[in-house]
Parts: sequence; C-alpha cells; structure tokens
Amino acid sequence: MAKQDQVVTLAAEELGGIMRQVAALHLQAAELLGNIRGIARAEHGKRKKGTAVSSLTDTELESVLSERIDVEDVRALMFLATATENVREDFREKMISLETVKLIAAAAPKVRAEALHVLARNRRLYPSDVKEIAKRIDLDPTSEWQQSERSRLTHLETLKDERLFSVKRGVDRLGVAFARFHDKFMRDDEGLVTLIETKTEAYKRAYNEVIARARSVLPEIEALFCQPTGTEATTPEVRKLGFAIAAVQRLARGGFAHNAGRGVVHSSEVVALGHALAYIGNAGAPPNEKRRAKHLKVLELCAGAGGMSIGLIGAGYEHAALFERNQDKVDTLRRNWPTWGVEKTDIRKISDARLRQYAGIDLLAAGLPCGPVNRPRGIPTCSSGCLTSSKS
Repeated sequence: MAKQDQVVTLAAEELGGIMRQVAALHLQAAELLGNIRGIARAEHGKRKKGTAVSSLTDTELESVLSERIDVEDVRALMFLATATENVREDFREKMISLETVKLIAAAAPKVRAEALHVLARNRRLYPSDVKEIAKRIDLDPTSEWQQSERSRLTHLETLKDERLFSVKRGVDRLGVAFARFHDKFMRDDEGLVTLIETKTEAYKRAYNEVIARARSVLPEIEALFCQPTGTEATTPEVRKLGFAIAAVQRLARGGFAHNAGRGVVHSSEVVALGHALAYIGNAGAPPNEKRRAKHLKVLELCAGAGGMSIGLIGAGYEHAALFERNQDKVDTLRRNWPTWGVEKTDIRKISDARLRQYAGIDLLAAGLPCGPVNRPRGIPTCSSGCLTSSKS
C-alpha cells in the first residue's frame, strides 16, 4: 500500500472513531435528558400534589431547556431518550448523525416509523433518506379535494375564533350594563329585590340599554352555541351553557326587573343571571362538525406497473392492496412504492374469503387484462375505447 493510501486509511479510521464518540456522546446526552425528565416530573408532582396536574409535561421541560440549548437539539435528544433500546442501539452502532435524528424527531408519525424501519434493515440512514421517505409518503396521497377540505375547515376555525371574540366582547358589555342597572336601581332586602326610581328617565335608559345589549349579542350567541336539547343537555357544562343562553334570551325579552312576570324579583335570580353572563363570556367555542378528510380505500386488480395506481392516489385514494401476476411489474411496484401492499397473484385464484377481507372499501378498480396487439383468444379487446368480442 502506498504511503499516501496508508495516510488516508489511518485518517479514515480516526475519523470513524471520532464519529463513534460523537454518536456515543449524543446517546449519553439523551440518557441524561431522560434522567432530568424523570426527576422534573417527580419534583413537579410533589409540588402539585393534591391537584389535577401531577407531572411536568415534555413541552414545559422543552421550554425550560431551550433557554440554554437549541430547541431542535432538545427535541432530537428527547426522541432518543424516549426511544426503545433497539432504536438506540441502531443509532449507536450505525453512527447516525444528529441532523438525521433531528429530521426523524420532527417527522410525522408515519414518516418516522418508515425511517426507523429502513434504519433497522440497512447499515446507514442519511438526512437525504429521511427527506425522500417524507416526500414519498406525502405523495400517498393528498388530493385536491382533501386540500380544499382542509382549507375550508381552517377558514371555519378562523371565523369561529372571530365570532367567539365578538361574542365575548358583546357579553362583557351586556354584563357591565346589567351590573350598572342592578347597582343603581335594585336593592336587596332579605332575599327580595326592591326596585327604585322606576319612573325616572334614568331607569328607563338603563333598562333599555340592557335589552339592547342582549338583543345585539343574542344572534351571535345562538349562531355560535347551539341551544342543547334532549340527550345533549346531560353534562354539567352543557347545562350551564344552556342556562346561560336562556338568560341572555330573557334579558333580550326584557323579562327582568319590573317586567319579570312576578310582583317581586328574588335576589338569587339576579345573581344567577350575573353568573350566566360570566359563564358565557368565558366559555370556549364548540368544535365544528367536521367531515374527516380521510383517504378513500381502493382495491386494485391487474395493477400493472402502477400507471392507473398513480392516477388513483392523485384522486385521493389509498390502496388497501394491489394484485398483479407479472413478476416484472410486481417488482416495479414494490421498488417505486414500498409502502403499498403489493401481492403477486393471479386474480382468478383469489378466494372469496380473501376478497371478503376488503369489505368496506370505497372502490374496486382493475386494469382490463387485454390489449390491441397481444391478447388471448376469446378475450375482448378494449382498443379504440370500445369493447368488442374477438369472435365477432
């Protein structure tokens, strides 16, 4: 071996040793972070004993550590700290870079699982490999309809937040008007409310202001919070919300004070109205009724090399399985789309029991086993867009 080659070989061995040390240090740091995580949770649990919060969350710990360490490094080490021993061993033996760990830690669950699967089967895993896996899975698939549906739901969430802010502002103003009316024109006398100065213009203005505020905010409340009925009105929170809406409706009708429908008004009613306004002012917006942007399932027979398959995933379908009997085409499918369930089989030999496993799919698709050039006798041709018998 030439002297120059010897120098390069020795340098490569030294570099390899350094990289092994770096990988070992990363795992050592992850182990330390795991210990910190356990201690922090235990200490936080002691401080919060007797309350609903019993542990320090990973997000809170990440926030504390990120003051001194890059947040992406924290997340990468957190991933290693919580990974299985087999995964940590793979990272140790195969000297995986921290950049690769960062990408895996930040990846979607499906991408992360596939990356770890590839790592377990191969000697190395590079950042470019993780990016390629993510790119491939992203193609599997997001249709225009799904993108449109997500945009629609995002828009609805934005509108809901804007409505909620408007409702809270309107309820706050209503609460102020009602409190002002109560303080100036209502006197509590041993549980009964006595109205004073009811004939004055000031009383009428204050009374009418409460009604106007309630009528202004009521349509927004009713649009945002559906009035619960029947079996829906079963939980305490839902019942509170229902009473709060009814309270605003009552104020909008003017059904309080001198117009309460009774000769006297009980102070408990006034307190209850105040509590109802406070509750609805702090209530969170209800979740939208969403259509899930789910993948439609397709079973593809006579799949060929994947031409129709690509069209199907572009239309929003996800393959439950693909059947193809030609080995070259099966190899092509498996090479290009390793996450698909490709099976080499003759569809004429698939049992009914096997097909019943795919009950509930949205679409059954098949490439016709025929063509204009080479087709068996008795099989119809599909050239020129027509189906004609080969015997005719």
